[in-house]
Amino acid sequence: MMKTWIVLACFLGCLLAGCWPEPCVPEATRCDGSFVDVCGVGDTWEPADDCSAVSGGGEPWMCCPVPADEFGPAGHACVPASDCFAGEAH
Repeated sequence: MMKTWIVLACFLGCLLAGCWPEPCVPEATRCDGSFVDVCGVGDTWEPADDCSAVSGGGEPWMCCPVPADEFGPAGHACVPASDCFAGEAH
Protein backbone atom coordinates (compact mmCIF):
# COMPACT_ATOMS: atom_id res chain seq x y z
CA MET A 1 0.00 0.00 0.00
CA MET A 2 2.84 2.40 0.88
CA LYS A 3 4.45 1.74 -2.53
CA THR A 4 1.25 2.84 -4.28
CA TRP A 5 1.26 6.14 -2.37
CA ILE A 6 4.90 6.77 -3.25
CA VAL A 7 4.24 6.16 -6.96
CA LEU A 8 1.15 8.38 -6.84
CA ALA A 9 3.07 11.16 -5.04
CA CYS A 10 5.88 11.00 -7.62
CA PHE A 11 3.38 11.11 -10.46
CA LEU A 12 1.54 14.12 -9.03
CA GLY A 13 4.79 15.90 -8.19
CA CYS A 14 6.07 15.44 -11.72
CA LEU A 15 2.75 16.52 -13.17
CA LEU A 16 2.74 19.72 -11.12
CA ALA A 17 6.41 20.44 -11.90
CA GLY A 18 5.84 20.09 -15.65
CA CYS A 19 8.07 17.04 -16.19
CA TRP A 20 6.07 15.82 -19.15
CA PRO A 21 6.80 17.45 -22.49
CA GLU A 22 4.22 19.81 -23.91
CA PRO A 23 2.06 17.91 -26.44
CA CYS A 24 1.85 19.23 -29.97
CA VAL A 25 0.07 18.76 -33.29
CA PRO A 26 2.08 16.66 -35.80
CA GLU A 27 4.17 18.76 -38.20
CA ALA A 28 3.57 21.99 -36.23
CA THR A 29 6.60 24.23 -35.67
CA ARG A 30 7.71 26.63 -32.95
CA CYS A 31 10.72 28.64 -31.83
CA ASP A 32 12.57 27.50 -28.72
CA GLY A 33 15.40 29.96 -28.21
CA SER A 34 17.62 29.74 -31.29
CA PHE A 35 16.09 26.40 -32.32
CA VAL A 36 13.26 25.65 -34.71
CA ASP A 37 11.30 22.73 -33.21
CA VAL A 38 9.02 20.42 -35.18
CA CYS A 39 6.29 18.25 -33.69
CA GLY A 40 7.39 14.70 -34.32
CA VAL A 41 6.68 11.12 -33.38
CA GLY A 42 4.58 10.75 -30.26
CA ASP A 43 3.34 14.35 -30.50
CA THR A 44 6.47 15.71 -28.81
CA TRP A 45 8.66 18.67 -29.81
CA GLU A 46 11.97 17.79 -31.47
CA PRO A 47 14.72 20.28 -32.41
CA ALA A 48 15.06 20.59 -36.19
CA ASP A 49 17.44 23.51 -36.83
CA ASP A 50 19.79 25.60 -34.70
CA CYS A 51 19.59 29.12 -36.12
CA SER A 52 22.71 30.20 -34.24
CA ALA A 53 24.68 27.77 -36.44
CA VAL A 54 23.40 29.37 -39.67
CA SER A 55 25.45 32.15 -41.23
CA GLY A 56 25.26 34.32 -44.28
CA GLY A 57 24.65 37.88 -45.25
CA GLY A 58 26.85 39.27 -42.48
CA GLU A 59 24.12 39.24 -39.84
CA PRO A 60 22.86 36.76 -37.25
CA TRP A 61 20.04 34.38 -38.09
CA MET A 62 17.20 33.71 -35.70
CA CYS A 63 14.06 31.62 -35.39
CA CYS A 64 11.03 33.59 -36.53
CA PRO A 65 7.44 32.93 -37.54
CA VAL A 66 6.96 32.92 -41.31
CA PRO A 67 3.66 33.48 -43.08
CA ALA A 68 2.10 31.02 -45.52
CA ASP A 69 3.03 31.61 -49.15
CA GLU A 70 3.25 29.73 -52.46
CA PHE A 71 6.12 27.65 -51.05
CA GLY A 72 4.29 26.29 -48.02
CA PRO A 73 2.16 26.82 -44.92
CA ALA A 74 2.87 29.25 -42.09
CA GLY A 75 5.37 28.05 -39.55
CA HIS A 76 8.78 28.91 -38.12
CA ALA A 77 12.19 29.04 -39.78
CA CYS A 78 15.74 30.34 -39.44
CA VAL A 79 15.94 33.69 -41.22
CA PRO A 80 18.31 36.67 -41.16
CA ALA A 81 17.54 38.94 -38.21
CA SER A 82 16.55 41.79 -40.54
CA ASP A 83 13.85 39.59 -42.13
CA CYS A 84 12.11 38.82 -38.83
CA PHE A 85 8.88 40.67 -38.27
CA ALA A 86 9.37 43.37 -35.63
CA GLY A 87 8.47 42.09 -32.19
CA GLU A 88 7.93 38.51 -33.35
CA ALA A 89 11.48 37.16 -33.15
CA HIS A 90 12.10 34.49 -30.55
